[in-house]
Amino acid sequence: MSKLTLFTYSPSNNCLRVEMALKEKKLEYERIEIDIFKGQQKTPEFLAMNPRGTVPCLTHGSIVLQDSMAAIQYLDMAFPDQVPLTPQQPARMALCIQYIHEFEQSFNPKNVAYQVFFGSQKKSQLEAEIEALLEEVALWDGYLKGKEYLVGDFTLADIAVFPLVSQLHLWLGLNLGSYPNIERW
Repeated sequence: MSKLTLFTYSPSNNCLRVEMALKEKKLEYERIEIDIFKGQQKTPEFLAMNPRGTVPCLTHGSIVLQDSMAAIQYLDMAFPDQVPLTPQQPARMALCIQYIHEFEQSFNPKNVAYQVFFGSQKKSQLEAEIEALLEEVALWDGYLKGKEYLVGDFTLADIAVFPLVSQLHLWLGLNLGSYPNIERW
């Protein structure tokens, strides 16, 4: 069987998604830390494998996946006997897909942490964007009300959303105490 290799950058939410899936499915893999500030993702060797020069990058034999959502879905399909992360019931599967798409379209674009750390804007200049982000946090807190996980069991939806939400207090200093379901999650 081909070896799984994850090229990752620890602070990245997208990289954390793939690591969560690998660990949840109890898969053995080689982990290679890429320091993006040293440009390790732009070396000729890395670009030959992944022309976009992005992390995460998951390889499995000749398969190279440079998108975190594609990688976690691949892992779930390629290793179906290892802790399934996709619901089997149609209604739960539909909710799982809906949450993933909603997150990618509505929540993730409001993540202003990148702008604060890597952009030219200061946190104080981003107050409106931070307010919109907090509205999204409140919405997702409501989705988790009375549930341990978004769709009942731990699924790809939780893996897609959790890394960003769990790190908002670290990246932006946001107090998540007003969101008890997110804090518990």
